[in-house]
Amino acid sequence: MSEKLAIRFSEEQTAMYLRLAAEKTEAEVQADCEPSGSTITIDVSPFGAEAYCNGKELGDVTFEMVGSKG
Repeated sequence: MSEKLAIRFSEEQTAMYLRLAAEKTEAEVQADCEPSGSTITIDVSPFGAEAYCNGKELGDVTFEMVGSKG
């Protein structure tokens, strides 16, 4: 069996991620720097998972193992 971990952001979290990534990229371009991209961090514990973008909290995320049996 091959499994994959799927992490899901809500619509609000996705919008927040896109805003944070765009703000960071714009600031770097305005400073005449090459855009460095964004970092997404997922902290997983027995109680759930929480996401961060460039160090700013996005909130709880859901995840599931998906795959096919074979």
